[in-house]
Amino acid sequence: MQAEQVGEIAPSVLVTLPPGGKVLASHELMLYKEPSVKMQRRTLRSLGVGMAKLITMGALSGQEEAYFLAEFEGPGHVSFSRDRGGEIRIQTLAPGESIRLKEGHLLCFDPTVHYDLEVLGRFYDPYARTGNNQGGWIYLVANRLTGPGTVVYQSNGNV
Repeated sequence: MQAEQVGEIAPSVLVTLPPGGKVLASHELMLYKEPSVKMQRRTLRSLGVGMAKLITMGALSGQEEAYFLAEFEGPGHVSFSRDRGGEIRIQTLAPGESIRLKEGHLLCFDPTVHYDLEVLGRFYDPYARTGNNQGGWIYLVANRLTGPGTVVYQSNGNV
């Protein structure tokens, strides 16, 4: 995966994929993809996020996971954007090196990078709506990515 930042006011990242090359991203962040680039759904379980963690966080909807990523396979170009300003960083992680990103800031990453959800904390909100009930647990979650590979993320300002 080769990634480069494009634009300044509302920047995006342009990823160049060789034949068979892959990149993972949140499906709603895709701005454009060439017709030659294939896209498929990847569940968090298929990426190694534990079932117990997903159930604890209420991330399962029946038998199918409610949260998933998209996997793009080359050859070709695909671009991603959060459609707002903020600095984009392209970071190469060494084997075993980890980065923790707040929810909503991850743009895309190499399939060689291990993805996990990290629960930073939780609190009870008596006013939260959970199904037909009132009150529920609110989880503070971060994306934890461990190398080797490239990770692209965007802040709300400067990093």
